[in-house]
Amino acid sequence: VNVAEQKKPPEIADDAPCDIIASKDGVISSYTATSGTAKIKEGDSVLAGQLLISGVMQSEIINARYTKATGEVFARTWHTKTDTFSTKIYPLCENGKQKTYLTLNIFGKDLNLFFKKNPHFETYNEENYQKDINFFGAYSGLKLKSSVLKQTEPKEQILCEEELLKYAEKKLFEKIIPELSENYTPLNQNISFEKLSDETYKITLTAEFNEQIGISVPIENPIEPSSKPKGENSGE
Repeated sequence: VNVAEQKKPPEIADDAPCDIIASKDGVISSYTATSGTAKIKEGDSVLAGQLLISGVMQSEIINARYTKATGEVFARTWHTKTDTFSTKIYPLCENGKQKTYLTLNIFGKDLNLFFKKNPHFETYNEENYQKDINFFGAYSGLKLKSSVLKQTEPKEQILCEEELLKYAEKKLFEKIIPELSENYTPLNQNISFEKLSDETYKITLTAEFNEQIGISVPIENPIEPSSKPKGENSGE
């Protein structure tokens, strides 16, 4: 199955006639056609760009009528990513150094108790806290906010083969996500690898999804429908 990066479908006017086509290859798992004519059935294999729901309404009595096809088409899709990974990784870990910046909130308005938030840390994690300031148990309208910046630095970590495969699976899955439609469900994942050296692996992830693949496209140059029934002579 060929997979391409998903492109944003063109904007279509509410009343413009359109078809629904496949955004990618897949095997149809289910569909609903609330308007238009379905051109597929469950179990069909479809290719990217193939017509799924037509906005052309055909009839034996009158000529073709154009409408805005609407509905959803779900299909099983497969996405594959491959990359090279080392058993040595360098995750960012907190080293114990941190800086705290305080802000006083007075009835919804912030007043920074520092000149500039500049910890001189190349990388850091940020944690934010907030605490109400009460006087004798009564709310004063004041809040103290604190922003704690914790410095991080790369730290070498050596992974065993099982740990490396789990790490690679997560990283490769993250690369697949941008290719998916907004409505998807993961089904299966398969990971395979080739050991290139003691420290280096070539790892491949193939993931199966059930996702909505239908996108709307305008019908180019639709013919204005005729009011005369088919077969009726136009002459006098």
